[in-house]
Amino acid sequence: MQPAGYQPTGDTIPLYIKDGPGSSPVEPVDPNEVVATLTGDRLSVYEYINTEITMTLTPPSSNNLPARAPAGQTETFHDSVTIQLTREGTYSLQLSNPEWDYIIVGVFDYPQSSQSVGRTDADTPVARKILREGQLLLQVSDRIYTVTGMRIQ
Repeated sequence: MQPAGYQPTGDTIPLYIKDGPGSSPVEPVDPNEVVATLTGDRLSVYEYINTEITMTLTPPSSNNLPARAPAGQTETFHDSVTIQLTREGTYSLQLSNPEWDYIIVGVFDYPQSSQSVGRTDADTPVARKILREGQLLLQVSDRIYTVTGMRIQ
């Protein structure tokens, strides 16, 4: 079980149970047992079931050819492990234990594709959205622009 007051930092990576070759990983892992998070360039995996886990992290291939996928980094840990990521792309994560009859899998992108921009509040709106004949337009002062920035009025 997670320690009292535990709050994972970063974005949680969905983990699923895969119970054999060729099976589909559809059953989510209980976050009270194992959690994986991505904070910046650091992947952290936490286990709360008091067992030793073998983690295999497969980085993205540099040439996008599946036949030449790079070998995974394997590490055994108890409690938690943190790894710094250095290559951009889609990573594959596998967690296992010899006593289990299944493996835990997860797939994630680094850096994450949805980067947000910080919110800036202004006293008065700079632009106003207008919907005209099914087209989204932006009005700035008395000028009207398309969403691509082309001035139309």
